Parts: sequence; C-alpha cells; structure tokens
Amino acid sequence: MGYFYSLFYAVPWLGGIISLLVLAFQVWMIVDCIRNGNDIYWIFIIFFFSIIGALVYFFVCKYGTSGVDRSFSKRRVQKRQIEELQNKIHHLDKSHHYAELGDVYRAQNKWALAQQAYESALERDRDLFDARAHLGYVLLAQGRGPEAWDYLGPALQQQPGFESGELLWQCARSQTALGHLTEARQLYEKFLISHGYLQAQLEYAEVLDKLGESAASTEALKQLIHDFDHAPRFLKRTNHQWKRKAQRLLLARGVKP
Repeated sequence: MGYFYSLFYAVPWLGGIISLLVLAFQVWMIVDCIRNGNDIYWIFIIFFFSIIGALVYFFVCKYGTSGVDRSFSKRRVQKRQIEELQNKIHHLDKSHHYAELGDVYRAQNKWALAQQAYESALERDRDLFDARAHLGYVLLAQGRGPEAWDYLGPALQQQPGFESGELLWQCARSQTALGHLTEARQLYEKFLISHGYLQAQLEYAEVLDKLGESAASTEALKQLIHDFDHAPRFLKRTNHQWKRKAQRLLLARGVKP
C-alpha cells in the first residue's frame, strides 16, 4: 500500500488524471440518465456522491439494463444448446434438430452457420415451414435478396401471420432490397397496422422517400418520434437510436424534429 502512496505523490499529475477520469465517468452517467429518461434523482446522487453515486447508477441502471449481464448468460445457454443439438444430430440426424440449431445460430447473427443448418434440415424434410421461412431470413440478412424471396414469398402466401408478423416485416425488407418499392410499401403498411416497431417505421419512411413521397415520409418520421416520446421507459432504452436517426433525417430535410 505504501508503494502506491509513494507513487501517487511522486507523480504530481497522477491525481489530476484520476480526477479527470472520475469527472468524465460522472458526466457519462448523467448523460445516460437524461438520454434514457431515468428518474431525475439519480442526477443528484451522481453529482453529490461523486464516484460512489456514479458507480451505484452504473450497476443499478446502466449495467443492469444494458443487457451485458444477460448477454453473458444468454451466450452460455446458447453454447450449451449448440452442444446438445450437435450431439443429437450426430446420433439421430433428425431434420428438426438441424432447424433448431439454425435458430440458435440465427439468434447469434451467425448467418452462414444458420443457413447451413436450415439447408441441412430441408434436405431431410422439405415440408418444414419454419426452416424455409427462417432460411429466407438469413439469406436476406446476407444481402441475398432474390434467393431470400424464393423462400419468403411462398411462405407469406401460406402463413402471412407467421411469428406475429415477423415474416411480413422480413418480406417488406426483401421487397425493398429487390427495388420493388410499391410492394414494400404495401407490406410495411399492413405490418404497421398492428405493430409499432420504431425500426420498421423508420424503414417505411425511407421507402416513402425513395418513392418520391417526401411529405408522407416526413410525417412518418414525426410519428416515429411521437411514438418514442410516449413509449414505456424500457422501450426507450433499447430504441433511442431510431429516434436519433429520424431526427437526423428530418434535420437534413430542413424540418425541425
């Protein structure tokens, strides 16, 4: 301990750097509190209790809601699922095990591995609807729009409400990627009737702009911001990027958000 005290006094600027880092951390936590709409009393706690208050806020509000801890836990569960499914595939070679493996890889955004798993599932059973739809999802995620539509289009005709509208949203994205903007607009409008996803609203506004309907696009962006401002706090924490992007698009058009 004496060594650290001697080091602290031997290097006069060390205390200044530490103070600056503490201040920067406090400012970061205060900005996070304001941006995410957390209770205002946290600002006073951070300000008056310095690093202690900032650390308490970090572990209670930032760390606890950022998904960091849940992410580690989720990865452990997924790793175990992958191992179990690979063992089942080795011994049983069943189509639904490949499909389940593809779902885990898709949740991890490992598109190529998910594609391989879904294709293996369909090689064993061409009638697996979920695997066909999900294969369309991962092909689209890899920028392979035409191939994705070969799976998504028939799936939409067969089960338009699949996964509470997720298929409909992916089809709207697929049509956008293919440049079929009128069809994409219709699909987005059908999806947004019963879903208020801010990301989908932003994509819809961008489609309208590409169609030359700037006024309608502007109104869609304003509606997105309005919906965000009246959303529950937990949704604001995970969707603020869509509001910021909508604000930037409006400002670029000379429109006050």
